[in-house]
Amino acid sequence: MAAKAKPQNFEEALGRLEEIVNRLDDGNLPLADSLELFKEGTRLAAFCRRLLSEAELSVQAALEESKIDTESADTAAEGEEFASQDDLGRDDSDEISDEATDE
Repeated sequence: MAAKAKPQNFEEALGRLEEIVNRLDDGNLPLADSLELFKEGTRLAAFCRRLLSEAELSVQAALEESKIDTESADTAAEGEEFASQDDLGRDDSDEISDEATDE
């Protein structure tokens, strides 16, 4: 029994793994065929685990990046808010009195 070609993506590997499990569950295969399917299944399971681990790392990185972007945006917004509050509390007479004390 020849093993199938290496899967190209997670879905393909998972589908083939499900086929293998179903065939092994039937129990109607010769021992040698069962062993070959089992070996193929373990390779597919490892392939799927690796892809899932990579996906998890990618999601964690995206969440971390999003968190940093959000914190940066929050910090910038707070800075703008404080600047606006400073502008609201200051009127033209403050500028005139500041200029008078400078002279």
